[in-house]
Amino acid sequence: MTDDVSRRRRLYLVAIAIFSVVSIWRLVHLLRSGSPSGVIIVVALGLIALIVVVTLVLQVARVRGVARRVARALPGATVVPGLAPAELRTIAAALRVSVRGLGGVGGTPVAVAALPDRIEVWVGRDSAARWTLPRGAVREIAVQPASYGSSQVDAVWVTARTGRLWSGPDAAVVVLPAYRPLRAMFGGRVGADLGRCAEALATH
Repeated sequence: MTDDVSRRRRLYLVAIAIFSVVSIWRLVHLLRSGSPSGVIIVVALGLIALIVVVTLVLQVARVRGVARRVARALPGATVVPGLAPAELRTIAAALRVSVRGLGGVGGTPVAVAALPDRIEVWVGRDSAARWTLPRGAVREIAVQPASYGSSQVDAVWVTARTGRLWSGPDAAVVVLPAYRPLRAMFGGRVGADLGRCAEALATH
């Protein structure tokens, strides 16, 4: 892990660790000196840090949970855990399917399931695929930029041939693979996971 995302994640974890140690030391010092206002401030900051950590843990669990649920529903499918780029909402709207849960800036946990005859897109806690792309309509699977938060990151796009099998937009699926959820969440640059995802969707 030598890219910017890895360094950013390490710095973040180091900062959390240092903050925790300093907060505990400061809290002990304030308790000994009898400063109630200082204790309140330190406790509040500690709670904020705890909320951040819990949020990250829950998001990782959601990403993995979606993939597990899809794997159970579709035995034999190749399931790619992922996060939705902003464009996935645009695709859903063009297909006139529900955009529930798909934020305008991306980040929603999703899973893309590859089967011999189709590719399915599952979103959040859905109990069925939000939409399905017939395998025969697939034109290309490629790595191209997509919007994630305020950044442009590489994602895996599946484009389709319009015709009897598919009447939707040319861009049928886009996903930021999250085999390693924290790595995907911290800036969305997932390196070799892009190739792994593209191969999984293309070769089932």
